[in-house]
Amino acid sequence: MATDSSERTPPASVSAYQRNKIIDAFASGESALAAASGTRLPYHTVRRLYELIRRRLIEIGYISSLEKHLSQAFADDEEDRLDRRIAALQPALKKRRGVTERTRDEHIAELLYRQEEAWRVPANVSPPDRSRDIRYILRMSGPLDRPLSPFLKRKVSLFLLQRQLDTAMADIEAAYAAGLDAFARDTANTLPPRFRPAIRAAVKDQMAKSISSFRQRMRSLRSSRRDSGS
Repeated sequence: MATDSSERTPPASVSAYQRNKIIDAFASGESALAAASGTRLPYHTVRRLYELIRRRLIEIGYISSLEKHLSQAFADDEEDRLDRRIAALQPALKKRRGVTERTRDEHIAELLYRQEEAWRVPANVSPPDRSRDIRYILRMSGPLDRPLSPFLKRKVSLFLLQRQLDTAMADIEAAYAAGLDAFARDTANTLPPRFRPAIRAAVKDQMAKSISSFRQRMRSLRSSRRDSGS
């Protein structure tokens, strides 16, 4: 593995355009070397920015730390499963340039995050959405080379909670809609043809009402959390 020679070196001046390109590259899983080629920035500058982005996303919980993965695996009695997942990531880890003893756990945490994203079929968050979220988080949390204040960390945590609720709501809506549609189709097919349109319409109307009610409950939950500061 590489040494820590340049890890504390501040990145060179980077324009807002280049910064966003680097965030896009990180979000899509491009290597720092590929991002450097695409932005025409020195590799060591992009590598340093990747490190800062990765560290900040772990710090605020967008990417779960390796320690959190270990704690969760211990709580769920799944240490062996996590060990197998980490072992499966070793080839990808070895291919990464600039991994040091100090940053190794952060790289593993990122690879675990990308592994979990790849398991989602289809992915809940597309690369453009992920880039937009990361840009917003980084802008909200302040300069990457300065400590994150408790106030800003709290603010970002509330944003992440809202995004998680939005994603969960979208998943539930999709599953609920698919289930009701299948129910309407199967039920209607057992009836005489003249009754089928009415049954389908009734089920779809109930589905719309249920989804609307669910959305309202989720909005109320988000509002109450913001008001309470929890």
